[in-house]
Amino acid sequence: MENNKLGVLLFIGTEAFFFTLLILAYLYFLGTQNSGPSAANVLSVKTTGIFSLFLFSSSFTVWRAESNLKAGKRVKVMAWLLVTILFGITFLVGQGLEWTSLIDRGETVSQNLFGTTFFTLTGFHGLHVIGGLIILSIIFG
Repeated sequence: MENNKLGVLLFIGTEAFFFTLLILAYLYFLGTQNSGPSAANVLSVKTTGIFSLFLFSSSFTVWRAESNLKAGKRVKVMAWLLVTILFGITFLVGQGLEWTSLIDRGETVSQNLFGTTFFTLTGFHGLHVIGGLIILSIIFG
């Protein structure tokens, strides 16, 4: 295997492992918490679902960009990359609104295990999305 492919695979593997551990920590602590805020009583499933749909859809749009790249259709590559970037930004705006809403209600990273695991998991995920948006913007430019 060439070094570039190996490097990308190792990077993706470590990212997947990292996020899996964060999710497992969240699920573990979810079962041990007896009082205070939890995902069930502070998060809007509808709002979170809508903004998550934008993120999931960005996988499709980046795939379309890649398909058009292979076909040599530069204008379509740029269009699909732009849609991907806009979907990522929309997701981040949603995450920011969710964080603002929680913080305005006094739910913080230091309040309890829910806050600690939720803000850590979504914070690192947000940084991951920002990194992807930077790379996609460079490619787009």
